[in-house]
Amino acid sequence: MLVCAVRTTLGRFADQLDEGRDALLIAVAVADELIWTSQMGSTGAHPDWVSLAPMGASRETTVGEWVSLVGSQSSGRNVLVSV
Repeated sequence: MLVCAVRTTLGRFADQLDEGRDALLIAVAVADELIWTSQMGSTGAHPDWVSLAPMGASRETTVGEWVSLVGSQSSGRNVLVSV
């Protein structure tokens, strides 16, 4: 699923995911030449993925806040999240 988002929350993405089938890739331009990405799936679709709460996020977390949270917690690791 490709979504163009301007100042939206993670809950708006979650509402568009089909349980157990859909995954979402968020790609955000950072500075002039960098692209930051994060993968999300619907709740329960990926049992090995972390949920939002342990990351300090919720459905009301904005994409900008999500970039900051993941950046501060993942130390360059890929974080796969169920919404």
